Amino acid sequence: MDQSLLINHLNSYNNKVYNVGIYCRLSVDDGVMLSESVSIANQKKIIEKYVEEKGWHIYDFYCDDGYSGTNFERPEFQRMLLDIEKGNINTVITKDLSRLGRNYLKTGFYLDNYFPDHNIRYIAISDNIDSINDEDDLLPFKNLINEMYAKDVSKKIRFTTQNRIKNGIDTRCSIPLYGYMYDKGNTRVINPETAPVVKMIFAYYKNGMTISDIVWELEKQKILTPMAYFHEKSGYANEPKYKYKWSQTYISNMLSDTAYLGILTRGKTVRKFKSKKVRTIPKEERYVFLNKFEPIIDEETFNECQRIKQKFINMFETRTQVPYTEICYCGICGNKLRYKNNKHVDGSDNPRLVCRTSYEPKKGTILVSDLEKVLIKELMNLKEVILSHEEEFMEKAKKCALGEIDNLKYKREVEALNAMIEKNSKIDLYIKKAFEQYSLNILPIDTYKDMMKKYKLEKEKTEADIKDLKKQIEMNKENAPDYEYEARRYVETLKSITEDNCLEKVKLTSLISKIFIKTDGIRKKRQRQNKYLDIIYYAIDPLVKEFMDADEDASEKIIKTKN
Repeated sequence: MDQSLLINHLNSYNNKVYNVGIYCRLSVDDGVMLSESVSIANQKKIIEKYVEEKGWHIYDFYCDDGYSGTNFERPEFQRMLLDIEKGNINTVITKDLSRLGRNYLKTGFYLDNYFPDHNIRYIAISDNIDSINDEDDLLPFKNLINEMYAKDVSKKIRFTTQNRIKNGIDTRCSIPLYGYMYDKGNTRVINPETAPVVKMIFAYYKNGMTISDIVWELEKQKILTPMAYFHEKSGYANEPKYKYKWSQTYISNMLSDTAYLGILTRGKTVRKFKSKKVRTIPKEERYVFLNKFEPIIDEETFNECQRIKQKFINMFETRTQVPYTEICYCGICGNKLRYKNNKHVDGSDNPRLVCRTSYEPKKGTILVSDLEKVLIKELMNLKEVILSHEEEFMEKAKKCALGEIDNLKYKREVEALNAMIEKNSKIDLYIKKAFEQYSLNILPIDTYKDMMKKYKLEKEKTEADIKDLKKQIEMNKENAPDYEYEARRYVETLKSITEDNCLEKVKLTSLISKIFIKTDGIRKKRQRQNKYLDIIYYAIDPLVKEFMDADEDASEKIIKTKN
């Protein structure tokens, strides 16, 4: 190569503009009890000095304080990824590798796939890691050691917590149970300001007031909600929007909380290392300690309130013996549909499932009779196709167990994600072109403002969709079912159903987990309205749909019903 050309090439490389994203993280997993001003500031100081020596440009700081390294849904980390997607930064620097993360697989994904695919140079100063150099053979081991450290700390924390639970030690919460407070020794004691409100709520309910009546009465008396009261006592500047609007769910839970009898219950939930799933522990396996603190409610009043609550629950269950309310959702807003009996003029029943929200004219609604016809037809078709090709179905399930369906679904989701990212980039390009045309007086100011408003809304929606899809991809990876086992169970259930019993609650919910229902919005007099049903088959929905695609499109059913 000509010497002058070589010199020009090296100069162009050295003159590359590095827009740096500085990422800092601190967590109790690190075992360092330092304040944010010291620990985060220390990381910033080390990285800033490094960047200054290199003569690079700092685009922004991304600091997550109090987030575990095994969790990658950190707000500032996600904001940094968004800036990477936008092309705002091309270099990411952390103090050491563990600041990026302590999850071996996910950290490896960013190091080996994400950063290279987005042309990001990654540097971990203390570990002497720089992705622009040759691959560090020890990098995977460093990554694994970071995860093992986090796992060891997590194990020690769980062990300590479990001992406290078994010994009935009351752990101080950031927000104490309404009606109580903590004294200087972190002991739970009665709060003289809020305990009378708790007693009043129990008395109202015992004397016949409904929960909605209690909510209205508390608002009428301008009694602060638990959150508003906590904000006021803590000196928070931002007050909740509705200071006196109590939640019916909160009051319902309060009326069933045995803590008001002075009973301490520990070990209600458990979560494994790196898992986002929280498992509820059965009541009989929890640790219960009597008389751990002073009760607010006497036992007679509490038991009477439970009797009244159970009476209302029994009445509600008797009124709504339709299993469809548990699996039917609005295809517009995603809320569960509720049962409603719109009687005919002659007094006969006309049950319907309707959306709780008011997304008129489009919303999820369907007559129960129409839904039953669709479900019977669908389940009988499912039974005929799968049982007539049972061996093929089970063979497909074995392949799915090895990841075939998951990989296919993952591939589709990634393709959809890439399409959204590309769409987002195009919107940025459109915004840039619109500004150029406005600057050259080609676009009138009113037209420019309308276009920018439209682009801004579209961009916000696209970025929200990108974030949701990323979360969905991660969730699907963690929640992949045991296809072979579930397929075998599915076949056995299909063998047991007939047209007469397929709508029984146990059988139906074993085959179908969700049904999303929406309309096309056409509400003309004497005209039929289309209903769109998207059926999600229990546990092995991807497998069933892949298998049924050979016979017909099983993913979406369209029926016509009366308005």
